Amino acid sequence: MFIEKFGNVALRVIAIISLARLLGPEEFGLFALAAVVVSICSILVDSGLGGALIKKSNISKEDYETVFVFNVLVSVLLTFLLILISDSFGKFYDSNELSTLLKALSVVLIVKALSIVQMTKLTKELKFKPQAKIVLLSYLISLIVACVLAFYGYGYWALVWQQIIEASLTAIMFIIYANYFPKFKFNTKSFKDLYSFGLKLMLASFIKTIYQQTATLIIGKRFDPGTVGLFNQANKIIELYVNAISAIIDKASFPILVKQLEKNGDLTEDLKRLLITSCFLSFFAISVIGGMSDSIVIVLLGDKWLEAAWMLEILSLCGVFIVVESVTRSGLKSLGKAGKILQLEIIKRSFSIFILILAANFGLAYILWALVINSAIGAFLNVIAISKYTGYKISTQLANIAVPLSSGFCVYLILKYLKGIVEVNIFAELFTLVALTALLYIGMGYLSKSKEIIELLSSIKFISKFK
Repeated sequence: MFIEKFGNVALRVIAIISLARLLGPEEFGLFALAAVVVSICSILVDSGLGGALIKKSNISKEDYETVFVFNVLVSVLLTFLLILISDSFGKFYDSNELSTLLKALSVVLIVKALSIVQMTKLTKELKFKPQAKIVLLSYLISLIVACVLAFYGYGYWALVWQQIIEASLTAIMFIIYANYFPKFKFNTKSFKDLYSFGLKLMLASFIKTIYQQTATLIIGKRFDPGTVGLFNQANKIIELYVNAISAIIDKASFPILVKQLEKNGDLTEDLKRLLITSCFLSFFAISVIGGMSDSIVIVLLGDKWLEAAWMLEILSLCGVFIVVESVTRSGLKSLGKAGKILQLEIIKRSFSIFILILAANFGLAYILWALVINSAIGAFLNVIAISKYTGYKISTQLANIAVPLSSGFCVYLILKYLKGIVEVNIFAELFTLVALTALLYIGMGYLSKSKEIIELLSSIKFISKFK
């Protein structure tokens, strides 16, 4: 199970370490700007229909075929659209290279569309292990190719080919393993049934993704590609751990919570266990990343990336609220509250984008702090929503979050103080301080109220259901 849950994180750490030493901030920045546009379009390709298939209890062959046809047609349409606007995109950022990059990356949309249905089918059947193996193998092979290309001086094209190869291998292996390739048939009735739920999820995800990528687009316009590269790598480090936890929460907990709701008619206790476990597992690592940001940047990226350390320290705070938001969003999704999720996303992201644009007028640091404030507001609004649809009160949710949060803050302060005192090799410093604070973190957990410890132990048992 370690390989399944953390193998992807380990591989991405290796990718950061290797590619950051072969490529510079400017090359990563140019690639990031083009990749942002493709990631936004990826949401439209799926359009929430994958979630609709998982939510629907009685799935027919026509449902899978309809979703497949929709995914492929939309991906082809968006690919042509990106090719058409690529020159204008490059001119907007005063870079001809961006135009070429966007055209090349757009083909990833079509490749990914071919296996969305197969992936969804395996998720609905709770077959997470084969999915993990496919994703890990595809990423490993594409990483090796990217490192070779970067070593021989291909620059940002190494990153482009990594994306294309990874998407291609993933699609091929999912199709082979699922032993299923839908016929090209479209059922209007099936589409209307699925899209009534999927449209709301798609719009919510689309708005959320636009917001997540807004900072990169703003930084790219107001600053140079090198600054985008520094921000992108700092953000990538915090996302490694947070996204791994969020992916487990969303992909594994959603189908299980749906089944629990059908069985018990209530999700209060399940959500409580999931929230405590997710926070406890996440907050220590987030505190370490924030407290030792400069050492982590040097170890993972190298000295030429040291300017990203202060960005990483600020961005680490976003991780706390992203975890809470992921758990509560999964709960709302399981309850079938797609409309509420959409409503919240519109409110949160509209306000957040306004704050980001306003912050951009004052400098880069203000943009980063705006991201933290926006994350906190987003998490709290989700907490309020969960309290309305379940018996999980706001005060109880905040209390469940408070113990690991306060413990994590103590870890952060101790690391900030000790790292300037302990004068040893940087690797020895990281190992020693992380080991000491880990023991302290666990100790503070046991010294908390006995009820919270019992909840934590039961949460660990609960999470084992995700295996």
